[in-house]
Amino acid sequence: KIDVHQLYLGSGDGRKGRLERVRSKVRKKIPLNNQRSGYFRSVIRSFFDVLLLIRKTTLIWRSKKMARKGSVIIMDRFPQDQIFGIIDGPKVPSYRLLFLLRFLERLCFKIINKNNPDIIIRLNIDYDTSVHRKPDHDPNIIKEKIKKTKKINFGINTVDIDATQIFERVILEVQKILWKEIVKK
Repeated sequence: KIDVHQLYLGSGDGRKGRLERVRSKVRKKIPLNNQRSGYFRSVIRSFFDVLLLIRKTTLIWRSKKMARKGSVIIMDRFPQDQIFGIIDGPKVPSYRLLFLLRFLERLCFKIINKNNPDIIIRLNIDYDTSVHRKPDHDPNIIKEKIKKTKKINFGINTVDIDATQIFERVILEVQKILWKEIVKK
């Protein structure tokens, strides 16, 4: 018998926690029509981003504890501290007022980096396939994410998979890699 836990660390699709629901409501209510709203929005956004990062850090720490007891933990993503603003990277801007939030963000990333997973499976995709699969996403952001994802060095066992293949083939490759990792233990 294998004890398997699946953890969702995202804030978009998937099962949302209370914090994500509150964050979505607050984002909708912040005014966009005055000069100070840009600064105010970034302060509020940074606050919620750090709260979400604290939640992710706690889940990662707990999952490492479960893994030490023999559980297999599967996460949909893993935070990285190399690329600012996207791909689960640091998000707090360098406003003086936000020094405490930046400190908490750095502390969370230190804890996360001490609790690395055994393996990371990176799904590599090209621009055309990505735009086809997610037509509602901004094409410029898609280009940026594709370019930057390839540059992330997790410093641990990272396996790259060609995600331009049909979905079933990608899933099969991921399953093979996971089983190989489970059998090693």
